Amino acid sequence: MTATGDKAPLLCAVNHCPFRESRPVAKLRLMTYVGPKRTWRPNRAAGREPRGDIPNLETRGFFRSACALLLLASTACATPPSDIVRRASDAIARGRDPSSMDFGAWLGSHDAASPLRTLRDRENSTIETGDACSIAVLNARDALPWIELGLRAPDVASWRAARAALRARFAELNAAAAEVALGHDVQDERAHNAAVDMVKSDMSTEANPRTRALYSRVISDQIYRFAGTQWQGGLPAIAVESWGGLIGGRTARISCENTIWMHAQLAEIDWFTIPVYGEQADASAWVIVQHADYDRPLQRNVLARLERLVTSGDTAGRNVAYLFDRLAVADGRPQRYGTQVRCAAGQWQIIGGAESERDLDAGRAAVGLPTWARYVGQFGPCR
Repeated sequence: MTATGDKAPLLCAVNHCPFRESRPVAKLRLMTYVGPKRTWRPNRAAGREPRGDIPNLETRGFFRSACALLLLASTACATPPSDIVRRASDAIARGRDPSSMDFGAWLGSHDAASPLRTLRDRENSTIETGDACSIAVLNARDALPWIELGLRAPDVASWRAARAALRARFAELNAAAAEVALGHDVQDERAHNAAVDMVKSDMSTEANPRTRALYSRVISDQIYRFAGTQWQGGLPAIAVESWGGLIGGRTARISCENTIWMHAQLAEIDWFTIPVYGEQADASAWVIVQHADYDRPLQRNVLARLERLVTSGDTAGRNVAYLFDRLAVADGRPQRYGTQVRCAAGQWQIIGGAESERDLDAGRAAVGLPTWARYVGQFGPCR
């Protein structure tokens, strides 16, 4: 739509979401064109809220009816979810923080939930297409939790409270993670877990720059992978539902960055072998590759190296077992060591089954793993 005259009124969609250059989405507000600077502001005389707020829920029916009329007049009143995500991704690429975007414009628009689920499924499928580490996909991962928060919020106050809580908590997590990854002491208990503390202890005495860089990366990986449970306490219920998406987006970025870094290391060294770099470095490098699910060729390359190195004691046998099974599950093949399990029907099960149930424990013992029953026993009851 265009405006004529110095102060021509315009019916446009609110909340001009989620950034200034975006097309409107399915709620309306009377706006006024302010001449020389070519900007828009709410027409307060019309009784509408300031720009960026959400119309009262009881007025939504009227707004949707008006929107339908505008659609009949060939005016684009609703932006498809895919377009919202694309625009959000573009804005993030330009340095925009997704938590500052006004995705609350979709507040309560549950008719958009189905397309968003489709987008989420499509995002997950990028692992198989090899596009999971593209900038566009990573930016979409960052944007989706904030969009979904707007869909879940029952009213304006809930949305604002949840968004503020998520912003504050995510900032706390990011600050703590950055400090710990540098080897600094952080008092916040949420920034600690057994894996992080073990690596950080070795990092404090490590002089090799390559190994210190490895430890810093695996610390970041482990902090965010545990953050889903360790950092969500006290968040509003609808914020908790988006917390996992935020953590998933950050974890995906870390995994992609770590994968690129690992490729560079393996172009210079065969592996972080135990005799040269130590047991902790061997284990930490394996963690990065084990989590590189977006790069199956890297995992296969490393598995071949580890299978060769394990015979000479240059890597731990467990590294071979876990990575072999990880790839077996990805390929739809039975596992050899039963390391990848799931809880189903009240029992722990080997995903995809085992190559040989009879030889399972013998194979595990050969690489230094306990019996399968003892292994799953550490997870507790399957519920």
